Amino acid sequence: MTIGLTPNPVLRGALTVRAVIFSLILLLTGPSVAKSLTPEQKVAIDSAVGRILKSSDVPSASIAIVTDGKLDYAQAYGDQRLDGTAATTTARYPIASISKQFTAAAILLLAEDGKLSLDDKVAKYLPTLTGADTITIPELLGHTSGIRDFWPQDYPFEAMTKPIEPGAILDHWARAPLDYAPGSKWQYSNTGYTAAGMIVESVAKEPLHRFEQRRLFQPLGMDVVLGATGLSKTDARGTTRYALGPVRPAAGDGAGWAFAAGDLAMAPSELAKWNIARLTRVGLKPGSWQLQETNVAPADAGLKYGLGVAIDAIGEHQRIRHNGAWTAYLSSNRVYPADRAAITVFINAGFSNSQDAIADAIEAVVFNDADDT
Repeated sequence: MTIGLTPNPVLRGALTVRAVIFSLILLLTGPSVAKSLTPEQKVAIDSAVGRILKSSDVPSASIAIVTDGKLDYAQAYGDQRLDGTAATTTARYPIASISKQFTAAAILLLAEDGKLSLDDKVAKYLPTLTGADTITIPELLGHTSGIRDFWPQDYPFEAMTKPIEPGAILDHWARAPLDYAPGSKWQYSNTGYTAAGMIVESVAKEPLHRFEQRRLFQPLGMDVVLGATGLSKTDARGTTRYALGPVRPAAGDGAGWAFAAGDLAMAPSELAKWNIARLTRVGLKPGSWQLQETNVAPADAGLKYGLGVAIDAIGEHQRIRHNGAWTAYLSSNRVYPADRAAITVFINAGFSNSQDAIADAIEAVVFNDADDT
């Protein structure tokens, strides 16, 4: 176990078993590496993305593909500002809930530093929250805390057009009765991540984004801004549509709502740097990466979820993944550890789920599981 990291006992046991199984798999099969894309594969990807954008009316998409642990292909398509501006690979898009793995990584860094323990109860930092003396930090990060989600409906409500302080979110939603006993169920909770972000700020004694910049983004050379306040006129502009009406620019959301649950923005190639760090185990200690990728969801949850990432597989290819969905942008990020590969897709639309259709099409090309028909 990594020195200075104090994992929850349940996680520690799961990690040991997982590490043994993973080692046996490597001994028996050896590493599997996704090969660099051929020119023909790139053409197939471009064709698939163009077709999906046309059929869905999504204005633009931007992608980044990692193979053999390196950025292999970055491409942008369409109109990224709904004004005829050709899409560029450097344009930033808000990544919404993909941000959660960075909040979790900030917690893991503080655990590595010995400034908090993953065994800590939330009450040590936020004593006024309902159930704070029974909820652990990993339960916040793994969506098993029982804290009520402030945004379960996934469409904006009127209050979200106005700025809010994270503490006000907790006052309204995290002081309500718990939806279930901590650890007994899995239920997505943006509010839980708001609490986790405030814990980071309390322990690090600096704003969450500043800590992430200093400890995560700058060491990896990542260009990352806040989605609510940091986008420029050269970045992607979010769009929406109502029923079958025209696609139109979307109004911005009030600052503070996304916070630790989803307020980061970057280009796909910047997120690819993080995906490569995950593949190569840099930025965090190997034990921290492994903890993030260890399932904490109950057996009856119907999915596997670690600390800010979902865990599944497509065929024989294990995936560490997360989607992002905010009001005017959608995103998909998928990492394949054994294949040393990753796929990132951003779109500037809050409709259609074309980000998943594009990621599925790229996945099929990268792993030669289907042709582009």
